[in-house]
Amino acid sequence: MYGVVACAVWFFGPRHVETRDERLPDVGERDIRVRTVASAISHGTEVLVYRGEVDPGLALDLPAW
Repeated sequence: MYGVVACAVWFFGPRHVETRDERLPDVGERDIRVRTVASAISHGTEVLVYRGEVDPGLALDLPAW
């Protein structure tokens, strides 16, 4: 059911960030899975979140914000 492990970045508050291993669900019949070999922190939104400079009322797709 949950076999593949991915590394995720979690923002918990200003200047409080962690990486965590998370198990991914199996790929469904109509799904695909891609492997990321590199990623970067955006100089935009992610840096603002890291610094705590984002309006708390702003809807973000970050799981721990």
